[in-house]
Amino acid sequence: MLRAVPGWARDGRGIGCSWMAMRSGMAARVWRVRTPAGVFLLKHRRAASLERELGADVRLGLVLQRVASIGGLAPAVVAEDEAGHFDVHEFVEGAPWSHAQFHDLEGARQIGLLLQRLQTQPLPLALEAGPSLAERVSRLAEQAARLQPGQSAELARLVASNDRDLGLALASRRPAVIVHADLHAGNILWRDNALCLV
Repeated sequence: MLRAVPGWARDGRGIGCSWMAMRSGMAARVWRVRTPAGVFLLKHRRAASLERELGADVRLGLVLQRVASIGGLAPAVVAEDEAGHFDVHEFVEGAPWSHAQFHDLEGARQIGLLLQRLQTQPLPLALEAGPSLAERVSRLAEQAARLQPGQSAELARLVASNDRDLGLALASRRPAVIVHADLHAGNILWRDNALCLV
C-alpha cells in the first residue's frame, strides 16, 4: 500500500518518510503519510467486499471525488488499487468543523452553498451502469435484516417508503448530481478560508 504513495521508495523502505494513524471510521482505516513528495492520506477500506455486496461502487466514488477536487471542493485522489482496498489522497491541512458549527444557522447556510457547488459540478460519465438505487437499498435492507432479525418489519416499511420516494424522484426527471454520502462535521474541514469536503 505504501508504495503507491508519491515519494515512497519503490523498494518499500520509506527512507525520509513517516506515517501516523489518524482517527478512523467504521469503513476504513486512515494514515497521514509524509514523504519527500508531500503529505498524503492513505485509506485502507476494511470492508471492501461488504461495500461491493451492498452495491457500493468505490471506483465511481473516486471518479466523482476527482470531479469535486477539480472544483476545489474535495482533496485530490492520487492513487488507488485495482481491487478497491486502498486509495491515496492529497492530505488536507485544515481545522475540522465542530458539531456546533454544523448545526447553527450560518453553518447551515455555508454547507448549503458548498453542497450547491458540489451538485453543479459536471458529471464525467453516465451513471446508469450498475445496480439501481432501489436494488442497492433492498440489498442493504436484506443485509441489515440478517444482522438484526427483529427489525425486519421496520426495514420492510423503510424499503417501501424508499421505493415510493424514488418513484417520485424519477418521475421528476431531474438530472443526476454528485452528493456527499457521509456528511457530518468530521467530514468538513476549513482549508484556506474555505470549506472542503472529505
